Amino acid sequence: MWQALPWDSQFFGLRVARLTVDAGGLQVDALTAALAELHTWRADLVYALLESTDIAGIAAAEAAGMRLVDIRVTLECALAPQNVSSPLPAGFQLETFTLRQLPALRNLAARSFSDTRFYRDTRFPRERADALYATWIERSCTSSDETVLVCEHGDGLGGFITYKANQATGTAQIGLIAVDAAAQGLGIGTALVRAAQAQCAEAALTRLSVVTQGSNLAAQRLYQRCGFLSSSLQLWFHHWLAPEEGQ
Repeated sequence: MWQALPWDSQFFGLRVARLTVDAGGLQVDALTAALAELHTWRADLVYALLESTDIAGIAAAEAAGMRLVDIRVTLECALAPQNVSSPLPAGFQLETFTLRQLPALRNLAARSFSDTRFYRDTRFPRERADALYATWIERSCTSSDETVLVCEHGDGLGGFITYKANQATGTAQIGLIAVDAAAQGLGIGTALVRAAQAQCAEAALTRLSVVTQGSNLAAQRLYQRCGFLSSSLQLWFHHWLAPEEGQ
């Protein structure tokens, strides 16, 4: 009913776990048993991802003191040879990242994802949430199975997108996408998404998916313009078992 999350635990310096919820939804008895075990395990924080249609499970989570921190929207598009790149504004160029760009990528990632659950849950220190995304983009750049595309303008970084392909299933998923504040409104985001679609189509993949926040309407509109449709809606809950400092 739950699993420990070693990476999150080490990164945040906490004992972090996640509830495992089966297709039938979150059951009250199972939740009660899991929370009892997590108290014994001395968990600090528990995540739960519930389907938006799991009305009983949502009520059980709220009754147990779990707090809604994010709405997770998944969008998908079909890939075909006609998925072509969009032109970039004059002076911008798109390329696969190089190591010299890593500091700029970390900097942009650290200030681009304030809509996510790690910022909405104010129990996380802001600097650790920033560091999470800086670490995420660095791990993507050093991963052998992820692609990182970068949009540059002169010596500056206009934006980036990452995606991971699964040849066995013929699918790919966008991980992170960010556009620098100074480059927003120029079509950089559209060009990055279109470039990922085109590369995935060229690799004979058939579907591309992406996850964003329910509150991030700008991102949803970007993906919809690029042919994505919503495929699922889920809710992230956090439950802190450790008392807040000063209490």
